[in-house]
Amino acid sequence: GIAGLTLSVALRRRGIAVDVVELQPRWDILGVGISLTGPTLRALAGIGLLDRCVKVAFGFDRIVFADAAGREVGTLAMPRLAGPDYPATVAIARSALHDVLIRAAQELGASVTLGATVAALDQRGDPVAVEFSNGTRAAYDLVVGWRFNRQDKLVSRKIPSKIANWLIAKVTGVAIKDNGCSLKAY
Repeated sequence: GIAGLTLSVALRRRGIAVDVVELQPRWDILGVGISLTGPTLRALAGIGLLDRCVKVAFGFDRIVFADAAGREVGTLAMPRLAGPDYPATVAIARSALHDVLIRAAQELGASVTLGATVAALDQRGDPVAVEFSNGTRAAYDLVVGWRFNRQDKLVSRKIPSKIANWLIAKVTGVAIKDNGCSLKAY
């Protein structure tokens, strides 16, 4: 996804070896588009992808508010946080953003495996031993991912986790799928 590919580009730019493992057998990007605001554009600049993203997006610097009849009732000017030569925000198709990220990750030498996922982690040693669903194995200093199709017990793990994730989202205002995901092995 977007987060994993972005991280892979950032790590490769620092000379760190990266293996991207994606459960889907091909890059079928669904959805329409997203807006990338100033802080996100600055982050993309930090990993050298701002120009590529702006090139395939629609940039804008203000939002116009209108009533039901289409009459303008106000505007909101947004700051150009990525610099004066860049828009404040861009609207970009998800598929275009993925194309930029995939191309950059591969150009920088990230290994990409589609149609596989982590089947098992052994964090008892250093590095972390990982077994993938396609039968391959590897060892890593850092594993980042999202726990999908959780196999934990319902009453002792899943229900408390759902309650904790709901509570954390309510308190922080940040709705993260699984705050307690243990698939972060350092």
